Parts: sequence; structure tokens; C-alpha cells
Amino acid sequence: MMEKQKRPELPQTISAVIFDLDGTLIDSIPDIARVSNAALNEYGLEPYPDQEYRAMVGWGLLELSRRALAGRGAPSAPTADQLTKRIVELYEQYPYEHGAVYEGIRGVLHRLKTAGIKCAVLTNKRHEVAVQTVALAFPDMHFGCVRGDREGAPRKPAPETVQEVLDALSVEASHTVLVGDSDVDMHTAQAANLYSIGVAWGYRGREHLIDAGACVVVDTAQELLRALGSRVEPASCLYCPPPWC
Repeated sequence: MMEKQKRPELPQTISAVIFDLDGTLIDSIPDIARVSNAALNEYGLEPYPDQEYRAMVGWGLLELSRRALAGRGAPSAPTADQLTKRIVELYEQYPYEHGAVYEGIRGVLHRLKTAGIKCAVLTNKRHEVAVQTVALAFPDMHFGCVRGDREGAPRKPAPETVQEVLDALSVEASHTVLVGDSDVDMHTAQAANLYSIGVAWGYRGREHLIDAGACVVVDTAQELLRALGSRVEPASCLYCPPPWC
């Protein structure tokens, strides 16, 4: 019988935290639904309610297109590649218009910055769109690396994606934590031997993250700070001072 992989322990010294983007730092479903439905409409296909996209995200836009088309079969339906191309074109025009940063996340990022811990974003969102989205959602924040999905390059959960971020930050995996909301993120952490924190406020939920092997699952931003240890957790209110909240 194959032995179950031992979960890594929380690093005693955290040098960096790698965040997923959609469902972890921001709720981007309104923007994803808008551009995806617009592309479907151009091909004469019925749009999806926003909330149905929660189960389609996480694996990149090509997989989203495949799933969207699977539920909208039609003789004249586009290929997944054709639909993806159009979604990308629309998304690059409207990367972040109706999305929102999750409550308390700005406070988390501020605390990490204060503690001297580097932050990065690793996402399967198209790279150009990811960079634009992060800049628009966090204009006053600095991320040492934003790494999205690029043509011909590995995507999560491939460990090479994590190594690219670690190299950009000049940190070791043994001093890094990965935070995400999906099985893709937890499997990415496992592949790269990173300590993982699942956030239940995202698109999958607590049980999904536990089943995916999260080292710990949190329900709020304040719990996330506690999970990251005493070096990060503030002694006073998480939501102060402005403008980090």
C-alpha cells in the first residue's frame, strides 16, 4: 500500500506567502461571468448564472471554456480554443470591474508587509489578465511576483510554477506558505512540499479543502493571520489602521 504523503509543518520562520487570486484574495466571479457570458452570447449560446461559474474556475480559462461548452451543446458551438480566445480578448479589456477584495485581506497583506514577509500571487488566470487584476485590486500593495498562466508553460498544480515564484522572491520552499481556496491550490502545495492554508470563504468550501489535503482551513482573514503564527497576528484589531481595511 502506498504511504500517505506526510504534511509539512508550519515553518518556524516564514519568509514568503504565496496567494492564489480568484476565490482567495478577490471575488472575481462577477467579472469572469460577465466576459464568459458575453463570449457565449456572441456564439448564440445561453449564458450561465454567475454562481455556476464557481465550480468552473481554478483550472484556467481553457478548462472553463470546456466546462461551459459541455453544458451548452449546439451544432454551431465554437471549440474550447475559440471560446477561450474570445474570453481572453474580453477579459483583457475588462479585467476588474465588478469584483471585490475579500473582507480583511488588505489587513492581512499589511500585517505581512509590516512583518517583513514577502507576498506573491500564483494563479491559473491568464498572466496578462492576472497582472492587470492585481494592479487594479491592490494599487497600494506590492507583490514580489505575480505569476499567471502563460502559453506553453506549466500551470498549477505543477510544482514548477511554485519554483518560479520562489526563485523570483529568492526564498526557500521550507520557509514559504501557500494560501488558496481550491483542490488545485492544495495539490500545488503538496507537489512543491509547501505548508498549505485553505480559505473556506472562496469557491469550494471547508469540506472540499479538507478532502484536498489542506494542512489547515480558516474561515476568516483574522483566522488566517492566527494560522500564520504570532509573528504576523496583530495584538489589536485586524481591521486597523486605515486604509488597509
